Amino acid sequence: ITVDCQDGESNVTPLPRRELAAIDHHRAECGGPKGKDTLREVRSDYGACSTILWSMLKDAGFELDRVLSSALYYGLYMDTVAFKSLASAHSKDQEMRRELESGELDRDGIEELKRANLNAETLRILGKAISELHFYHDYHFAVAQAQPCDPNILGVVSDRYQVVQNEEAF
Repeated sequence: ITVDCQDGESNVTPLPRRELAAIDHHRAECGGPKGKDTLREVRSDYGACSTILWSMLKDAGFELDRVLSSALYYGLYMDTVAFKSLASAHSKDQEMRRELESGELDRDGIEELKRANLNAETLRILGKAISELHFYHDYHFAVAQAQPCDPNILGVVSDRYQVVQNEEAF
């Protein structure tokens, strides 16, 4: 099953299969190498793939717990650009948001996921810091100069150095 993507798209590795299902909110343009996947649930008028999953789970009578509700809510948040495109989205997207917000969500976990995303500026800062690392192999350390950014990004630079150091050992 591919979710929020379809076989035949450039970001999907071709999969060996007899049948492939697709659940997606993007236009059904691909449909797999033979032109059609056997099982498809593509609703291109929805703003988020998580809304399709939520709707399917509700239709099946599935009871959503706090973790699954939070994951679906975060999916809606991401696919609708922090809810900015929600006003023009399908009414089911809006219904899902209202219902999930009135229930139990892991709000701390959702906030943590929001902060975990790298925006274009952070990626630029990170890329520059990594590409300009100054290695001091004799002393087993490196210095990275980074513009002001989230302190967690500095940890990413440090992790990257460890990877580079290990690769150079081979």
